[in-house]
Amino acid sequence: SCVAMEEEGEGEGGMTRVMFVDTVVARSGVDGQRRIWLEQIDRLDDRQFSVSYAMLGDWAESGFPQELEKRPQARALHLAGHKVQSDADAENIANLFREASDFRELGNNVQTAFREICVAFSEHDVVVLFNHPENAEIHDHYLVDLAFLCGAKSVVMELPLLPSELVTKLKPSVFVAPSAFAARSLAGSEARVVVTTRVDD
Repeated sequence: SCVAMEEEGEGEGGMTRVMFVDTVVARSGVDGQRRIWLEQIDRLDDRQFSVSYAMLGDWAESGFPQELEKRPQARALHLAGHKVQSDADAENIANLFREASDFRELGNNVQTAFREICVAFSEHDVVVLFNHPENAEIHDHYLVDLAFLCGAKSVVMELPLLPSELVTKLKPSVFVAPSAFAARSLAGSEARVVVTTRVDD
C-alpha cells in the first residue's frame, strides 16, 4: 500500500528510491492485481519517490507486457545460470542469505547467479515484493533476505502464497495483507502488518 511505502526508509536528499519486484511469468500478462499495483505506483509523489519496476525472470522471448513496455523505469532481472526449481532449493538459498553478513561472503556460483538482482536491490531504499501466481512463490523464500543482505533499508511484502509455517520465517519490514482475516496467518511474524481493504490505501 502507499501508506506502507510512505512510512518506510527515506534515501539521500529526502528522495526515497523504491523498487517493485514481480515474478509474473509471460503467459500470465498483467492481471487485475498487478494493474492495482501499477495504479498505486502512479499515485506516488514523484517529488518524494524515485520508482522502478522489475520483473524477475526471462523476458527475452516475449518481452514485457504492453502495460510495462512504455514505462522507462521497467527492467528485467535475471538469475545467471541458476534455476530455482523447488521450495527446498529456495529455502536452502534463503538460509545462505540469512547466515551471511555480506554478499561477498557467498560462494562464487551464488554470487554470479544473484549479482544482477543484488546490484538492483542495493540501488534502492525500499524493495516491494508482489504476491505472484503459478507457483512462482518459490522465490518468496529468499527475496526478503537477499534484499536486506544487498543493502535495502526496508522490504515491504504483499502477503505471499506460502503455508503459514513458512510465512512466519520471513522477516520483511512490513507485510501488506488484503484483510484482517488474511492477516491472522501473520500472528507469529515479527514484521509490522498493514491491512488494506481499499485500492486507495
